[in-house]
Amino acid sequence: MITILKALRLPFVIISGISTVIIWYYLNLDFDNTFITVLTGILTAHLSGNLWNDFFDFKADTLNLSPTPFSGGSRVLQEKKLSKTTFLLICIIFSTIATGIAIFLLIKFFSFNILLIVLIGSLLTLFYTSAPFRLSYNYLGEITIFLLFGPFIYLGIKQLFRLSFDYKIFFISLILGILTTKILLVNQMPDYKYDIEAGKRTITTALKEKLFYLLIILDIIIFFIAYTIGLKTVSIILCIFLITCDRIIKTLWKKEKFPTASFITILMFIMINFLFFIIKFYNI
Repeated sequence: MITILKALRLPFVIISGISTVIIWYYLNLDFDNTFITVLTGILTAHLSGNLWNDFFDFKADTLNLSPTPFSGGSRVLQEKKLSKTTFLLICIIFSTIATGIAIFLLIKFFSFNILLIVLIGSLLTLFYTSAPFRLSYNYLGEITIFLLFGPFIYLGIKQLFRLSFDYKIFFISLILGILTTKILLVNQMPDYKYDIEAGKRTITTALKEKLFYLLIILDIIIFFIAYTIGLKTVSIILCIFLITCDRIIKTLWKKEKFPTASFITILMFIMINFLFFIIKFYNI
């Protein structure tokens, strides 16, 4: 059981879970049975994505001689704690559960837009590491994560209830997508040499130590998005906070304290989502 939980990389679902809760909250929807169903579907899809990522990333993760709790895969295949056949069966089980929930929601709230979002989301999740596209091996992994963990969550929930487009909530979903992408980028840093050896082409393998400057650019983009939706004072505080965190992360990279850098990035994500909750709750 512990091995299966390790394979699932369960702690990472906090990212998709928090994003779903924040967007649901901003849409003023009831936290009812439909919410539980949608959240379960998103979390299960996230877990199945983690599993398929481990399965198809076997070579790259095997080459990785210095994995961390946040990078290098779950290691259950490399350490032979599960056979490939058993691991594949677990992948199929979680994918089937996620698909079943998606079908249930499609039957209950059917529209072609929802069907399209579910299909695209499923294909992006599967082909993130699997052939023939292997998006994460061809400089498309980061944009895939941005879409799946940001705007796709908003657009999916919006279409589910046939709500009108809300540019403010859409922009918040963009910020959530960018923050999730930053987590990915920081987690890739200790792996980039092994990824290059495995033929994995990511933004991190291209930029290497210059990745810090991209993080700063993303911080500035978040500032402009927050400013655009009326969070003028908050946007300045947010930008200063993000840049300060990224400078700390850069220092940690130099000292090769990669797990601490990853932890700070995830903590930063949680704190900013809490800030969004406060803004909505007090109608700032």
